[in-house]
Parts: sequence; C-alpha cells; structure tokens
Amino acid sequence: DVVLSDVQMPDMDGIELCRRIHNNENTAHIPIILITSHKSTPQMRSQGLEAGASDFISKPIDNVELTAKIKAMLRIKHAEDTLRENNAQLEEIVARRTRQLTDSTERFQTLLQSLNDIVWTATLDKGEMIYINPAAAKIYGIPPSDFLTNPKRWREAIHPEDCWRIEERTAKLRVHGHAEVEYRILRPDGTVRWIHDRSSVVFDRQGTPVRLG
Repeated sequence: DVVLSDVQMPDMDGIELCRRIHNNENTAHIPIILITSHKSTPQMRSQGLEAGASDFISKPIDNVELTAKIKAMLRIKHAEDTLRENNAQLEEIVARRTRQLTDSTERFQTLLQSLNDIVWTATLDKGEMIYINPAAAKIYGIPPSDFLTNPKRWREAIHPEDCWRIEERTAKLRVHGHAEVEYRILRPDGTVRWIHDRSSVVFDRQGTPVRLG
C-alpha cells in the first residue's frame, strides 16, 4: 500500500527505487515516502519528486509525523484506487455500448441495403441528397451515386406533368412537417413508374429541424 524507503542505500538509492516503481505500470500507483537525513538538500528532494516520491520525512524520525504521513498516503491511495476502479468500469460500459451501437448500426445498414423501398435523407435548406439506398437503382433505373452527385437528379426524373405535385408536397412539408404525394417518374429506358412519396422533416433533440427524410 505504501513504500517507506531510505534515500541512502548500498546497492540502489531511494531515488532510483522511486523511478523504477513509478515507471512500472503494476506499481506506479503505490505512494512512496522517502526518508532523508537532516543534511538532505532541496536538489535531492526535487530529484525525488521528479522520480515519483509522494512525500519526505527527515531523520530523526518522529513517529507521530510518520504515522500521520502514512495515513494520509493511504487515504489518497484509497481514493485513487476507487477512481481507477470506477474509470475501468466506465470504460467497460462505454466499450460495451459502443459494440452494441456498432452491431445495431450494421444491422440497420444491412436492412437498408436489402429494402425494396427507397430510403433517403437530404439537407433541409437545399434538398441535397445525403443518403439513398440501393433500391433507387431498381425503381428509378439510375445509380444511387447520381442522386448524391447531382442534387437535381431526382427532380429531373419527375414526369413534367407532375412537377406541380412536388411543389404541393413542399408546401405541406413547410406547414405540417410531413407530406405524402404520388407522382410519375420517367426512367432512362423511357418507361413510366408511379412513386408514392412519404417525406418528413427530421428534428434534433432540441426540436430544431435539421434535414428531410
């Protein structure tokens, strides 16, 4: 729990002992009290502190002072041990939650990739596509990457006679935060498909609108 060591020793001085204890991850947390002679210099004390000593006591030793210092070191060590244990538990909780979140995200991504319906998100201000799943290729006949690189691509696919329906949807979104609309699209091969579009404004935890989806 506490190391009590003389500074002057035959094979290794107390400062080197401090350094080795402090540099070992298994013992670095142990407080060290160095015993110095009455002739110890400020430089020696400075070296001891840099090496990892927690405190000093000078000869001749006062048993009351020594007992008080040891009790103080033990209280500090107990508090630090408790803190380390709590940190270790917290790190394990964070690691476990991170693994759970990663697994959940992977399952969600797998689900999105396998859906036959289009799932998308876009910026609120410019309507630029942030994400669109692979189902877009099956329905629109257009690679999903085209929607990401060209913000107007999905509008360009809308049948000219149904553009007004999109304007109506946009107006409903502004008022209600959600809207449903049906419109036709023109695929690159010339075929026409009907789209049932459900759109909503997505809000953050503070209730601020952040994107469309």
